[in-house]
Amino acid sequence: MLTSIIALCLLIIFLFLENKLRFGSVAKEFNAKSDKSSFILGFCYGLNMILLFINIIFMIFHNKNNAAMGVLGIVFMLIGFFLRILANLQLGKYYTKSLVVTEDQKVISTGLYHFIRHPGYLGSIITWIGAGLASQNDFILLVILIITIAAYWYRIIKEEDKLLMEMGDSYKIYMEKTKRIIPFIF
Repeated sequence: MLTSIIALCLLIIFLFLENKLRFGSVAKEFNAKSDKSSFILGFCYGLNMILLFINIIFMIFHNKNNAAMGVLGIVFMLIGFFLRILANLQLGKYYTKSLVVTEDQKVISTGLYHFIRHPGYLGSIITWIGAGLASQNDFILLVILIITIAAYWYRIIKEEDKLLMEMGDSYKIYMEKTKRIIPFIF
């Protein structure tokens, strides 16, 4: 149960940092009407947090403990945090809540972005998988896995469509050189 509580606390810190790592007013704006994918990700985050909280309550009455799974989950979360934060810092002012392309925006293809197009999303997915593992509940892990991957898959498709439309050939060339989310594979 301790790893579940730690996971929930880490996620609260993660959500706080997500906002603090956005630089400038455009980066902090959220427009749910024009950006359905951001709404879906927010819903996914909320649902996952509720599942983890319910799991903690459940564990009070049904003490099922798989410490190795829980510790592995915390390690995954920390790796995911690191990837997400590093990717956000590398994007700088282009790291936004909503899908927005600014007039001066250029394709970032250095750092983590040299290897994959969406390292921040990979970091978030790893973080959520870690939270599912830390819950020590196979059902919670499976639900978080399905919901999170589906939400990020939708977000990636929408983001790439927008970047192709707004940035044209420069983003198309970048897409041809890099994998989407798993280095050298996909």
